[in-house]
Amino acid sequence: MFQEGGWAISEEFGPTADDSRMAESSLGSVNTRYVGNDVTAVLMEIPDELYKEDQAAKAANIKAVEKDILTKKDHVEGQYGEITVKR
Repeated sequence: MFQEGGWAISEEFGPTADDSRMAESSLGSVNTRYVGNDVTAVLMEIPDELYKEDQAAKAANIKAVEKDILTKKDHVEGQYGEITVKR
């Protein structure tokens, strides 16, 4: 599933924390870390181009939502009150 989005498991290792509870561990060639609440994280990576595309898509979505919020309409079901944003 994550691979379809361009993500891959990183095989790079490096220092990430001084806290011994957060120290790196190795499961084969996969860089993992216990992050608490019985959860183990796996270090992932994605090409810069795909990352930038994803961030641009997220920014466009936020901009569209903000535009809808800030556009004064007579009445939209479920909305009430007023919002003012000064930039």
